[in-house]
Amino acid sequence: MSVNQMMLLFGSLVFICSCSQTALQENFLAYQQQLTNELDFAIELSSENIHLTYPAAKVLKLELSETTINLRELFALQDCYVATLIAQRNTALGKVQLPSVRFAYEVKLIGGLQECLQNVDIEQQQLISQWLQQKQNNLPLVWADMLQNSQEIKRTFSGNTQLFNHVSDEKLQVYQQHLDYFIQLNSSDVINVSSKLGDLEANLNALRKMPLSSQLWRTQNQIEIWLTNINTQLNTVFNELECNTEQSRQQINRLKAIYQLHFINGIKPITEDVNDAIEHLMPSFKTLQETHVLANAFRHFLLQRETEHLNYKKAVKRHDFLWQTLFKKCELNSP
Repeated sequence: MSVNQMMLLFGSLVFICSCSQTALQENFLAYQQQLTNELDFAIELSSENIHLTYPAAKVLKLELSETTINLRELFALQDCYVATLIAQRNTALGKVQLPSVRFAYEVKLIGGLQECLQNVDIEQQQLISQWLQQKQNNLPLVWADMLQNSQEIKRTFSGNTQLFNHVSDEKLQVYQQHLDYFIQLNSSDVINVSSKLGDLEANLNALRKMPLSSQLWRTQNQIEIWLTNINTQLNTVFNELECNTEQSRQQINRLKAIYQLHFINGIKPITEDVNDAIEHLMPSFKTLQETHVLANAFRHFLLQRETEHLNYKKAVKRHDFLWQTLFKKCELNSP
């Protein structure tokens, strides 16, 4: 067994270690094997694991100011619905709310204070107006805390370990609607936000069940690593290939067939689907990335994904360029 064959066998074994291969993995492995066999040069695939490291809770922690109400003040609100909300918040269970429950509570509290403001005397109006202003100022931070610290959001942005194969336009649209639902909750129109609260947990659960963002990002990063690795190796080999003899031209035609079968027909459609899906969701990602109330670490996480997407597109473009340059040198038409 030659050194190149041993290297190929070792690289293939590393690659096959995943329990079940996707169409993307199968095509890359076949592409690797046939290029290696034809070129007699070990085209290797990196076995690097892709991690989307979500920011730690301590760097996502936001300082949320608390409004304190003493018993006398609470008693003065006994004729307002908001008094019941405040009492529930001060129970042992109310003090350990999930971020989404806390957000819903704060929205309801603002609505309750606004309603109560119309039904109390002037002295109480002054106090309630002060509470109301504090709560309204604090609401964007409560929203940000919900968005970046909910486990469902963490999962949809970093929890999927599977590689992408395909998603229907309908499912992609539905997923974007779930993301945009949370973006739209960051609004000063509390009445409109309050009307949407009934769908809050359902939208969180939908994102938990469909962690598409992390799957797309993980797949684009894996493709970028594989293609960058292959591109570096092919660039060296292609520069040395000749096409002025019958034997060399036959080899170039065999390489063209491998490229057509495994890259053009197998890999490239998936790379295009990945790109199209990410580009479709990009406006939502950009909106979050540019929302300054969110923690810098969270926004940087999204910025990293955008940078990786640019690197991904460059790797795919570079791979196409290498083959087109070879075909042009050997006066062959592109597939």
